[in-house]
Amino acid sequence: IRDQDFQGIKEFIMPFANSKDQIKQQKFKQWCNKIASSLSTTVSEINRDLERAISEEMCHSITNQVKVLEHAKKELSSRLVKLPGGLNIGKEVQSAKTKIREILEALIEAFNVHYRNMNFEGMGISHHSVILLSSQMEVHLTPLNKRTVKDLREKFDQAVISVSGFIHRFVQSAFQEDGRLLQIFPSLKRASESVNPELPKLSNTYETSQKELTEKINEAFNVCNDIASQKNCYYQPIEMLTALDRQLRRGLKNYLVTPGLSFDCEAKLKEWREEQRKIDREMDFDSNNVEEKLKKWASLMDGLDPKSEGYFGGMSRFFARMKSGTTYETKRDELHIKTVDRCNQGKKALKESDYPMLQECIHILDLTDHHIG
Repeated sequence: IRDQDFQGIKEFIMPFANSKDQIKQQKFKQWCNKIASSLSTTVSEINRDLERAISEEMCHSITNQVKVLEHAKKELSSRLVKLPGGLNIGKEVQSAKTKIREILEALIEAFNVHYRNMNFEGMGISHHSVILLSSQMEVHLTPLNKRTVKDLREKFDQAVISVSGFIHRFVQSAFQEDGRLLQIFPSLKRASESVNPELPKLSNTYETSQKELTEKINEAFNVCNDIASQKNCYYQPIEMLTALDRQLRRGLKNYLVTPGLSFDCEAKLKEWREEQRKIDREMDFDSNNVEEKLKKWASLMDGLDPKSEGYFGGMSRFFARMKSGTTYETKRDELHIKTVDRCNQGKKALKESDYPMLQECIHILDLTDHHIG
């Protein structure tokens, strides 16, 4: 009884239970009380352990103590199932198993909440606890519990794999959609720093994701820089870099690998904007080289047209999720205003009999219609 080794105890005490000898009956009751006290202590220890944080030591302790109860139930006869003090061994065993399943279900529900929120730190800790508990307590789980654990494993793996997809979509959108990266990376970083429990898989995911994000941003910049230099047009690259700069300022820069980006985002934006201002000034409507400027306008509009294979087409092949047409529409409106202004200037010249100015306006409008239409 002291060692909780109940092997063969039934054969030892049952003769005392069936005896009419008063001393033997008293001895039998004393042994029953000792058994009940010992098992009650075991039940109390199980309940205390079930309140603790999930750990390998906690699982081993509960598993061993439940085995003691199950062994006692098996060895003691039906007459001893309900021991003095109201201890029902079978009921206590079932209660312990039910609590184990309830703890597992609560951990799985916590994981699912973290999964919906893409909280990798929470997912990693819940996943670790579920796997540890389910592997150590598998014998006490139902088939439904086991299927749910299997589903959780798959969800966790899918979440880890999905990080690369979020990075890919972020780059393809020309950095216009953060794709929850500013939510994912902080939680991955916290997971990588977790000590109790350690989460080596998520630590590795964080490192590889940092590297992938940095490399893809650098690659995207190189594509944009090449197109801008070749086409001498900076509208879309400026829009792309502005979106990236906004995301970096919001905190994304904290999750790039050292030494980080191959370019200074803020300095490059300033450079590109100045270059575009120079080009815009050169394309103002006036009587000097008006036809050459209108040809540049025609080339620019063709390139910016989302339906064309020109300048924007080159961008869209790399940035497949980039919102198209906004710059094209802006420049089209700008061109419309310039044309209307020139038309009004011609009307005013006609009214004031300023025929040289009228002739210049008609000439420019004819060229506009011819080249841009």
